[in-house]
Amino acid sequence: MPLSKRLFLLVALLICSALAWAQRGPSTALAGSSGGDITGSYVVMVKNTHFDTGWEGGDISFTKYITRHWGVRAEADVERMSTYSYREYGYRGGAVYNFMPKTKLQPYMHYLVGYARTKATTIFDGPYTYHSGLSMLGGGGVDYRLRNGWFVRGGADIVANNNDTNGFGNKFARFTIGISYHFSDRQ
Repeated sequence: MPLSKRLFLLVALLICSALAWAQRGPSTALAGSSGGDITGSYVVMVKNTHFDTGWEGGDISFTKYITRHWGVRAEADVERMSTYSYREYGYRGGAVYNFMPKTKLQPYMHYLVGYARTKATTIFDGPYTYHSGLSMLGGGGVDYRLRNGWFVRGGADIVANNNDTNGFGNKFARFTIGISYHFSDRQ
């Protein structure tokens, strides 16, 4: 199945999951859970130590809180470099910890593990060169409440992708700014 169809199916599945989380009926599977959130973000990256410019993209994430502070997060992102024809796709999942739920300013940290794929179509790499493998993301940020469940989210992460021949050689910092909607009692 082509990557674009897989990406479409993944996003459709995540959106449907978010809509299911938004329902207010009783749940026996997650009794006592503390809601969740959905976030769309703009991403800017700084690659390696060369400070490559022009890397930007988007991120969508879904979080389900199991307890008041602990939750699980699934996220998908895509970044591109405007100078060359590079694309990087990532799908990750893992744990998130919210330090101060139900406050106006909600700092969090997360650690996610998954898969990343880089596609290069430059004169240096030749047409359609692919690298793919394990991806790890760790970092955190803060949610600032606006009103009625809507938040502004800002974050910073370190990402290490094992999609080069030299192990985890593809490391970068990424900065995100986005809009988040919190379901249930996360507000």
